[in-house]
Amino acid sequence: DGHGLLAGKVVLVTAAAGTGIGSTTARRALLEGADVVVSDYHERRLNETRDELASLGLGKVHAVVCDVTSTEAVDALIMSTVEKA
Repeated sequence: DGHGLLAGKVVLVTAAAGTGIGSTTARRALLEGADVVVSDYHERRLNETRDELASLGLGKVHAVVCDVTSTEAVDALIMSTVEKA
């Protein structure tokens, strides 16, 4: 259980698709009361992760496909996250 440490915040997590540290970080942020934007290059796995996190019913979860090796893509990701804040 969380303690509400991130209540009212929006957390952006990159490399969030799958079962690694990214999705675990996103889950913890949700448990702490945050809304979460998850991002990854792999769209199918990212959408699966988004759906899994959303099914927890803990907060809003948005998914944005992003190749972090592209400056333009990262800029768009940040703008998308700010719009959700």
